[in-house]
Amino acid sequence: MQHRVIWLTAISLFLGSCAPDLISQSGLPRADPISAADYVSARNAPMPDMQMAQSAVAAGIKEKLKDPDTALFKYGPLQRGIVYKPPLIKWDGIFMCGAVNARNSYGGYGGFHPFFAYIIGDGAVVEMDDLDSFTATDYCRSIVPVN
Repeated sequence: MQHRVIWLTAISLFLGSCAPDLISQSGLPRADPISAADYVSARNAPMPDMQMAQSAVAAGIKEKLKDPDTALFKYGPLQRGIVYKPPLIKWDGIFMCGAVNARNSYGGYGGFHPFFAYIIGDGAVVEMDDLDSFTATDYCRSIVPVN
């Protein structure tokens, strides 16, 4: 029994020391595609044109689809706010949530899947839900509006 506790402690310490530093100096996750230079305060972020935001979101989503030309979108409104998902995520800026439907590899439409977009300048960082993950839904639910 005592050997088991010692081994478990040793393994825990070893695995803990192998974990990467997930938080950068700016407070953003290191693995995140949003760089510190793009990080904008929600209160200071200019509200982009809706048509520009929709085209940026569509371009970001189409990169992830098997048949991007068949994409159908349901866009939500632009929202100025903060997304905070402890312990790793804290973004503030302009966001858009919505849903996209496109043909799958069988040639049929699979139904609308939620997406979350962080609007940065004239582009967007997009996250979509799939069968295994509900990340976009979680992000959209966690937006705290800022005036």
